[in-house]
Amino acid sequence: MHRFFADKECFSDSVFTIKGDLHRQVTRVLRTRPGERFIVVNGDGFEYTIEMKSINATTATAVIVDKTEKNLEPAVDITMYAGTLKSKGIEELIPPLVYLGVHRLIPVATARSEGRFQIDTPEKQDRIKGITGRATALCGRTKLMEVRNEISYKESVRECSSNHWNFIFWENTEKISFRQVLRRLLYNENNLQGQNGHLSEQQMKIGLFIGPEGGFTGEEFNLAGNSGIIPASLGQRILDARTAPIAAVSALLYEIGDL
Repeated sequence: MHRFFADKECFSDSVFTIKGDLHRQVTRVLRTRPGERFIVVNGDGFEYTIEMKSINATTATAVIVDKTEKNLEPAVDITMYAGTLKSKGIEELIPPLVYLGVHRLIPVATARSEGRFQIDTPEKQDRIKGITGRATALCGRTKLMEVRNEISYKESVRECSSNHWNFIFWENTEKISFRQVLRRLLYNENNLQGQNGHLSEQQMKIGLFIGPEGGFTGEEFNLAGNSGIIPASLGQRILDARTAPIAAVSALLYEIGDL
């Protein structure tokens, strides 16, 4: 069945109201007819099976015939601290990070950031929610990735202190592979894991720091190190600011057996 994202305001008891862009997708693109079913998610952790009942020019009415809790979240809680990018770079990062299972995206204003990212108008709030929602529905998740307003680099270093581990990726650091670092941490008997080397049921919080187009400065890298953020490498080739976040999350998920 087709999957869509819809605002919680569309749900009322067992009735589901279809309007706006979703109405266009369901009625004009898919040409859905009364009696047909599809799946809707709204970010609350459940999948709703919807059956179309009536259609008119601007709205349609459906009923909720099933509600199922579904959890496809990774075994670890991942926060991506991404250096703010030019143009719509942060917006372009949202879908792949949602697909991979990142829990929150925090844009960070670094010394070399050339762009800014603030969700400061209702229009931008709707756009970011739409991008996140569509990606959530497409990949099968039922919980929305949190996208925050930009914070300063110093704020991000303070904010990440509540995580179990934080990693920073910098092209000028010693080439200690992320895989080696993760394996040393994951398989240390003092860490939160089971007998077979996998993470325990207690969900760990992990932060990943990726710089903007110009990378981190030496001062920023040193501040991270002095704050306990662990340096790691994503390989011999230098990755750009849009590729590195995807590579870092993929490597982490693969190592914990979630990819």
